[in-house]
Amino acid sequence: MKRLISALVLSVLVFLAKVAVANPQLRLPYAAGETWHVDQGNNSTPTHTVAKGMAYAWDFNWGFGSDDLGLPVLAPATGTVVACSKDGSNNGGWGNMVIIDYGGGFYGRLAHMGKVFVKTGDMVVQGQTIGTCGGTGGWTPHIHYQTENINGQSVASSFVDENVLLQETNGVPKEWKSYASSNTIVGITTAGPDALLTWKFSEAYDNHGGSFVIGAPFSDAGGSPYVHLWWGVQLQNFTGGHFSDGDGQSALVWNPAKQRAYLLKQGFFHFFL
Repeated sequence: MKRLISALVLSVLVFLAKVAVANPQLRLPYAAGETWHVDQGNNSTPTHTVAKGMAYAWDFNWGFGSDDLGLPVLAPATGTVVACSKDGSNNGGWGNMVIIDYGGGFYGRLAHMGKVFVKTGDMVVQGQTIGTCGGTGGWTPHIHYQTENINGQSVASSFVDENVLLQETNGVPKEWKSYASSNTIVGITTAGPDALLTWKFSEAYDNHGGSFVIGAPFSDAGGSPYVHLWWGVQLQNFTGGHFSDGDGQSALVWNPAKQRAYLLKQGFFHFFL
């Protein structure tokens, strides 16, 4: 009996260990609705090789040549920025880059970026705009992405975007094929009768902490949360964020006339974003 119990306990511990280190649920590192192609995929020359520690990497391109220069680069999963470079230096060929700690021993590296909007220590949420596509490090513009271990060696990973899974059952994009992204901020939805969501609203949410700071979207009417029109501005209600007080609620407001975002608490515009 003791041996049986010990075996069961060991099995449970092994199962929990496997769960704890499961790969993060990644989404493609570009905006929802955009279709980019894979210029270089896994285990591909000249650079995505075992010898270079990049066997499990992708180079994503939009359009031709420098068409993708300046387009938004999004966080593939939620995590904490543990390293970044934004001075435009070669940086060992990586150029401007961001490394996100997803937890469980997994890290995401996005390289050759143009601008970097985050800094070390920042928490980022899946779908948050963290910078722009560039060609720093001596390359033509593209998004380089790889999931890696603590030693900087790429590890096998996959994406859960619907279009990727539609084409590849294992979620691994293939070289020379194109994939539409469904990466967007978790919780922000355009479902609803007055739905209207501009990239400016999304950017305000992205750049100011997302769900970690502003909170989780909810509907004060009891239905599905959505971005709606209210006296000429776009508004979504949130709860549980660091900026909520009193009733625990706040709202993010985008004023298209003033091109400015506000945080609304208890009926007052407390500060600009």
